[in-house]
Amino acid sequence: MNDQPDPAHVLFPGDAPKEPPAWFDAQKAGAEARLMGSQKREAEQQQHPAKVEPDANVLFPSERKGPDYAGIVESEFESPMNDALLAKDEGRIEELKEATTALSKNFADAGSDANDIKEAFQLIRESAPLGTLTEEARQRSFDRGMEAVKDAGISDADLSAARAFINDLQIVNPNVRHQLEAGGAGNDIRMIQLAVREARRRGYGK
Repeated sequence: MNDQPDPAHVLFPGDAPKEPPAWFDAQKAGAEARLMGSQKREAEQQQHPAKVEPDANVLFPSERKGPDYAGIVESEFESPMNDALLAKDEGRIEELKEATTALSKNFADAGSDANDIKEAFQLIRESAPLGTLTEEARQRSFDRGMEAVKDAGISDADLSAARAFINDLQIVNPNVRHQLEAGGAGNDIRMIQLAVREARRRGYGK
């Protein structure tokens, strides 16, 4: 197995499987557990039990509203979904539906920052290429990304945590790799910093 990252992508390791092998279901379950940061949350809950305050939100739980993760993801996938519907591409339609459900649930379960999610999607849109990137362009994007990582003072441990997080997200939703690689969004220092922050928040690298 190649331990080096894909030279076209700072965040995504190059040894991620292209097709799900026989042990994929078990790997997916492990990825979901890591993405939830379950071990970290359980330890924190044991050490710091949640305090219940007698406020309106507790007394009337139906009034409590969190971020609309499904709305955020559906809005992002609206254009490709419309294209798939016009083309009557049933496979693509189902793929986008599954991706929407998987990402929405993951963000909600993990309590991700809605603004961070929106920023990540915005970076992906901004990076969308007009055509297929050449190998030279991909290499330049990677080199710029690694230089930015160095300039930003991101440690090897933080970068490894971010890569592990993105790899698990890819296992849960196979669209992640394409979105990050297509235009080089995964090499954007802003995306890398978002991934590092979210990875650490979820307990990766602890």
